[in-house]
Amino acid sequence: MPIITVKMAKGRTIEQKQQFVETITKEAARILNVKEE
Repeated sequence: MPIITVKMAKGRTIEQKQQFVETITKEAARILNVKEE
C-alpha cells in the first residue's frame, strides 16, 4: 500500500477532499500494481 502525504490550501469542501483521496488511491494502486488496502 502506498502512503501519500498531501497538503492542500484551505477552502476545499469535504466532498472534494473525499473525491481526491479516492481518485489518488485508485490511481496509485493501479500504477504501482498494489492493493488499495
